[in-house]
Formats: sequence, structure tokens, C-alpha cells
Amino acid sequence: MKALMIRLRRLWRPDLAAFWMMLAFNGLSSVLATLAHGMEPSATLRLVLGLLALVNVAAGAFWMHRLWVQTDS
Repeated sequence: MKALMIRLRRLWRPDLAAFWMMLAFNGLSSVLATLAHGMEPSATLRLVLGLLALVNVAAGAFWMHRLWVQTDS
């Protein structure tokens, strides 16, 4: 359990910009997915919102990886 906490501590770095980018992209993808599900838009708009949410998830994963690599173990 201690090793897991040490690894997760590498992601909690509010002093780095990559941390805030990761949070922003993951939060935006959650908002887009909620809009696509709750608003019940037309099929085309739902597809666009879904694709934007997936792109945001990929961008959040990219920034999480950068944060993971950028921080010393």
C-alpha cells in the first residue's frame, strides 16, 4: 500500500502546469459526456460531443503521462 501511495503522490503536483492541464481536460471531458447524455441532442450533435469528450480524455491522459514522467520517483 505504501508503494502505491508513493506512486500516486507523483501525480499530485499542483505546482506544475501539467497537473492543471490534466485536471482541466479530464473535467471538460466529463462535462461534455454529461451534456451528450443528459441534454439528449440530435444524433449528429451527440456524435460531435462524444468525439470531443474522447479527444479530451486522450489529452488528459497525455498530460497525466507527462506529469508522471516529469516527476522524480
